[in-house]
Amino acid sequence: MPSATAPSTMNARTAELVRHLNTSAITSSAESYPGMHKLRSLRAAATLRDPFINEDTGFPQELRHRMGIRGLLPPAIESLDQQMARVLDQMRTKRTSIGQYIYLSNLRQSNVNLFYHVLLRNTSEVVPLVYTPVVGEACIKWSHIYQRPGKQSPICAAWENAVFDKGLYISWNDRGCIRDVLKNWHLPEEARICVAWAIWVSVVVRSPALILATSCQRNGMDSLGISVGKLSLYVAAAGIRPWATIPITIDLGTDNEKNLTDPLYLGLRMKRRSKQERSLTKIYTQALEFMDEFMSAIHAEFPELVIQHEDFATERAFDVCDSGRYLQRYQHSYPMFNEYVLKRSIEWVGLVVTNISGTDDSDIQGTGAVILGGFINAARHSASASGKELRDQRIVFMGAGSAGVGVAKQLLSFFLNLGLSEEAAKERVWLVDTKVCGLVTADRGDKLAAHKTFFARRPGGPQINTLIEVIQYVKPTALIGLAATANLFDETVVKLMAQFNPRPIIFPLSNPVRGIYFFRLDVKLAECTFEEAVKWTDGQVLFASGSPFPSCGWRGETMEPGQGNNMYVFPGIGLGAILARVKTISDKMIEASALALSDAMTQEEQATGLLYPRLDRIREISTAVASRVIRQAQEEGLVGNEMIGNLSDEELQQYIEQKQYWPAFMSGENIDLAVRS
Repeated sequence: MPSATAPSTMNARTAELVRHLNTSAITSSAESYPGMHKLRSLRAAATLRDPFINEDTGFPQELRHRMGIRGLLPPAIESLDQQMARVLDQMRTKRTSIGQYIYLSNLRQSNVNLFYHVLLRNTSEVVPLVYTPVVGEACIKWSHIYQRPGKQSPICAAWENAVFDKGLYISWNDRGCIRDVLKNWHLPEEARICVAWAIWVSVVVRSPALILATSCQRNGMDSLGISVGKLSLYVAAAGIRPWATIPITIDLGTDNEKNLTDPLYLGLRMKRRSKQERSLTKIYTQALEFMDEFMSAIHAEFPELVIQHEDFATERAFDVCDSGRYLQRYQHSYPMFNEYVLKRSIEWVGLVVTNISGTDDSDIQGTGAVILGGFINAARHSASASGKELRDQRIVFMGAGSAGVGVAKQLLSFFLNLGLSEEAAKERVWLVDTKVCGLVTADRGDKLAAHKTFFARRPGGPQINTLIEVIQYVKPTALIGLAATANLFDETVVKLMAQFNPRPIIFPLSNPVRGIYFFRLDVKLAECTFEEAVKWTDGQVLFASGSPFPSCGWRGETMEPGQGNNMYVFPGIGLGAILARVKTISDKMIEASALALSDAMTQEEQATGLLYPRLDRIREISTAVASRVIRQAQEEGLVGNEMIGNLSDEELQQYIEQKQYWPAFMSGENIDLAVRS
């Protein structure tokens, strides 16, 4: 693990405090400086209350004395590992997952280094508590579990802005002065990554109907938890500095009656526009003006910020303006990329959202990249078992919403990289519409939605009405589910896939549950489970899902499922974009992240039959993704950082690793380095 003792690990606020700690006035005796006792108490309070400085029982005696906190802490001096053991012990005593979420949130706001040390060393246990699934419940209860926004340090002028870990709040009432709101963020010169979650009220679309896989309806401002949780993953997975992240919620109202009548609700008590109002040109214009102002303001205030954009869920989102979707409106002007949104929701982002939902999503760049990375590895296994060429893969998508089309478009690059033309690649993809229950063809008799026409089969072909008939006709090597309907891949379907393929590829990507708790299994959405797929294919399935499934035993062996977790790529994409100072984020850069993911497998992981690397290697994976993204940006002339222009691959990897944040306590050497920097 790289050392965190370099000056690059220090932030401006840390250095400012250290400078004050080392001035003669502060280190003088009380007799030689009037009001020294009060100043020392203020200094001690600032030290112990600031999450970027506080080390709790980790402070050595010398620093305790110099910072005026000697005697304010127990005498034991502990390492991060010792403190982590206590944190895990206390966390595990909490009876509910939301209790654990609140505990970890408080830890993050009191000791940043310890929080990320715990997260990095216990990824599989802690990530679900700070992000999906528990963050869904946290969003539902956000206004009720909200505490104070931050902790202000009174020590010096440079500390006048508090640490508002809860994030920035921008609402419809702020139009015309959004940049003034952004100016209130502390350390604007440090800002590199933003997660901005928009809660729409007017034309654009409905306010969120789903938060992750939860059953909360149009949660309004309460969705800030998504931004906070997602940024935690950027820090843990990619090593982006914690103080360089900005959680933002854009609150344009809610039509959730529970929120509107809740006396503790903290968001705008304003209903979304009606369908009739949304059709008014004036409202269209107002929505565009608001988003244009936000994008312009955030880029002007934070010029090195990387933004992740969440596209919209329904066709209503696409008629907002003649120029098309917001992604298309802004992607060539700002360093941003798109991940995806949940069914009947919209999430507008500066960096992020969730595991794949599988319904009506659009232009799924981040999610599509993860699926592409897993599919490449699955196709290699499948081709090896069948003796066929990789280019002979044939894919059936069950679910022809914009989610299915978005992932299908991303998978086209698999065939294009093998030398096929776009038309030839499209011929290897079939879409089955769950609403009409049939193969999507250009002449089947109904009016196709615009996003379906790209993969519609040519006129004159067969009109097939059921998934079974489609499989019998196509004989696909891969079956991908994005229909959000449970049990679509039943025993008959899966066994038919196994009949045509020695190693069938089956990706049920719809989230397996919907409910207040992400892992409630009383309401399934996944097309099939991992255990079912293993059983019905005699253990030969090549499986990946949108959300986690448990491993299962089969004939004395433990089978491990793959999960298309966006955490594999989005942190690395963000890190690469930041370090390269890219002008924009291209589709080729997103594709490069998928190729890096597919190449990140170890020999042991490949031999085990895994389709994705183990998540405990996330830092290594993110570094590889960032490196590939930077190289692609260089090829396209999008890099603004001249320092990396002539670096070899090995030097580039070292450069990335040197820039990554690692949790570590300060030392006397750190303080001196920070003062001199």
